Amino acid sequence: MSPRSPRETLRALISGGQTGVDRAALDVARELGIPTGGWCPRDRWAEDGTLATAYPLREAFSEDPAQRTVWNTFDADATLIVSGSDSAGGTRLALESAQRFDRPVLVIEPTARGAEAGREWLMTLQADIVLNVAGPRESEGSGCYASAVTVLRSILADRAKRVEPPWRVLVTGGAGCLGSRLISLAPTGIEVHATERSNPVQGCAAHRVDLADRDAVRELFDALRPRIVVHTAYGTGDMERDIIAATHNVVEAAAEVESRFMHVSTDMVLDGENAPFAESAEPDPVHEYGQAKTVVERRVQQAIPEATVIRTSLMTAFDPPDPRTAWVLEGLRSGSGCDLFVDELRSPILVADLARQVWEIARLEREAAAGIWHLAGPEAMSRYTLGSLIAAVYGLDPSPLRAARSTSFPGPRPRDLRLLTSRADRELPTRGRALSDFVARAPDPSRKRGGDRGLRSL
Repeated sequence: MSPRSPRETLRALISGGQTGVDRAALDVARELGIPTGGWCPRDRWAEDGTLATAYPLREAFSEDPAQRTVWNTFDADATLIVSGSDSAGGTRLALESAQRFDRPVLVIEPTARGAEAGREWLMTLQADIVLNVAGPRESEGSGCYASAVTVLRSILADRAKRVEPPWRVLVTGGAGCLGSRLISLAPTGIEVHATERSNPVQGCAAHRVDLADRDAVRELFDALRPRIVVHTAYGTGDMERDIIAATHNVVEAAAEVESRFMHVSTDMVLDGENAPFAESAEPDPVHEYGQAKTVVERRVQQAIPEATVIRTSLMTAFDPPDPRTAWVLEGLRSGSGCDLFVDELRSPILVADLARQVWEIARLEREAAAGIWHLAGPEAMSRYTLGSLIAAVYGLDPSPLRAARSTSFPGPRPRDLRLLTSRADRELPTRGRALSDFVARAPDPSRKRGGDRGLRSL
């Protein structure tokens, strides 16, 4: 057997699941044994009805097909467009998105000549690619499904023998608020593993390990040798152990096996006195949690200079609720209330948006992803305002909430931690959504029917 050409490998094929070319690509790939996936509109919408669950696509946040078109183009290494006429609508958006993200893109007609051009083009691409296939839906070009099937079979038939395994990514803290959402939103072509300590991980391979145990961490990394590590785990009960020691062990092990490293930090590393803060702001924490996270930010950058450091704010989710939201809900429903600061400003972010942005950074080349990123929501608000929004989402009376001042609590706290997200706004396709905009159109969960369609993407 002749050796395999490094430029003849394929990791997965993705599409948006629509009728026509999208569906043809998925069907041909399944027929040939090529892994499939991608993003489809929310509620799995397609013009012929709900997309069958046999197609392993994940739902984007929006019902607008444009979002899934952009996400598929960004997540892929290259995009192939099969179109028998001038590109329009979603097909045009796929072409423009590929050009915007500097991804290789080819437009071919569904003919024998187009198939030959597609085969030759694939041979020019790098190895181990995720290929996005796009084109018109059936209503835009009658018969485009059948013609696309013929062309794609010709282009991809030989690739079925050259399927590469998915990238292995290790998420620490896989049962946490962010870790669990990273698992559920992992792009096609990613094999997620996650660590757990006490609470079980759902949705991927789980590894029970105490990250403060250096030998156990080394053993895990020697066995997995992940391509990328996303370090979300932390604990505030014993910060010396569960933040400083644990992060030291994880980053040391990642450096030894040459994994890319993505560290999730916090806005609390800043002093809160000169907001809004750009990514270039130097840590100057006033709170003990921020002090511990500053220690590990610096340790990460010393151990792996090209590491990604992500500073974020209050991670917020409604279904299921994040721990802080659950605490507020308990106070609202019981009538006991809770004390929430009115004199601190943060930039809360929907955890689903944060997870998607983390995966988008992971998709960048190592050098392009290196350094500090601010991932935060577009609104500045106090914890009291956030509590009031939580009450509105769930249709609850906000009167049990009590306004409190941070000065009445022991120890200094930063007053204003608004973050500028210039780098993410410039380089990532996903923006954090405004919580207030969502609340204005969210259904009352007490009247939801069948499943919480209004909240579950958060």
